[in-house]
Amino acid sequence: MKNLIFFLIIFSLICSISLGAGQNLILYVTDLNGNYDIYSIKQDGSSRKRLTDNNESDSMPSGSPDGKYIGFISTRGGNPDIYIMKRNGTDPERLTTNQAYDYAPSFCWSYDSKKIIYETDEDGNPEIYVMTISNSKKVRLTKNNVYDGHPDWSKDGKLIVFESWIKGNNEIYTMTPAGKSLNRLTQSEDDDYFPSFAPDGRDIVFLTHHQEFADLQIISSQGYSPCVLDKKCDKEAAPKWSPDGYSILYVSREHGNKEIYRVTWDRKWDRWYRVNLTDDPGEDTTPVWSPDGNKIVFASDRSGTWDIYIMNFDGSGLKNLTKSKADDFYPFWW
Repeated sequence: MKNLIFFLIIFSLICSISLGAGQNLILYVTDLNGNYDIYSIKQDGSSRKRLTDNNESDSMPSGSPDGKYIGFISTRGGNPDIYIMKRNGTDPERLTTNQAYDYAPSFCWSYDSKKIIYETDEDGNPEIYVMTISNSKKVRLTKNNVYDGHPDWSKDGKLIVFESWIKGNNEIYTMTPAGKSLNRLTQSEDDDYFPSFAPDGRDIVFLTHHQEFADLQIISSQGYSPCVLDKKCDKEAAPKWSPDGYSILYVSREHGNKEIYRVTWDRKWDRWYRVNLTDDPGEDTTPVWSPDGNKIVFASDRSGTWDIYIMNFDGSGLKNLTKSKADDFYPFWW
């Protein structure tokens, strides 16, 4: 009996360590070696590890929901293609093999980690495809002579949201994973882009371009009237839902430079409220949530070069994780 209890304790500790490692791994891109490579680091800044090592550009890392693989964009085959590798950087595999561009960061894992949706111009203009990882079988979902891009998958796998020029300007649409039941959600004179599903699939956050800046908006996945959450947002940084679906991270240029903000739904007063999380003369951008929603990582040039920083949900506890003489970009918390 004592041996059994000892075994169970050791087994539970091993499981805890294995699960915890996934929660602490931050992926990012650096030019430390003269070209763009993907590294990983823990949230305390330790255990930095180089995951890709070649003379071409590897960027836009995105971990699979099951914790097994990292998807990324690489030019090692001559032009940007989508690759996957194991979480430790081994066994890289090329998924797309064509002479067209497979755009970054426009690929997205399904929540069961069995498929990706991505944007490619192999047909002469950007279209959206879905690929099964196990056999690299791909299916074209959009068949327009205009731009279709930035797809995102709902957590239940029933809908894909994307942006398209079908009606003459960029609008937000949804469709099924089979490319059916096309539904136009926005009808704006301006361009709407960077759509992303809330974790519960009910709402979609997106940006609306207005000359120099963008508006942060949400709309129901059924297409009810959109709601403007903030103005003077950075038009190049995609907004990010928190894991619980009650907050959104985004980048504002209200004061001239790029700063990170959060809007949170107040469940008591039924309203959104805004919080300025960073305040520095430098540029802060590409914020990403931790898996538990308690912390945030982002890229900033406040030290003179671009580094990866971490802070708490409320903006406190700021720490430079990478402290590199090189430039570090595009964090992804896994």
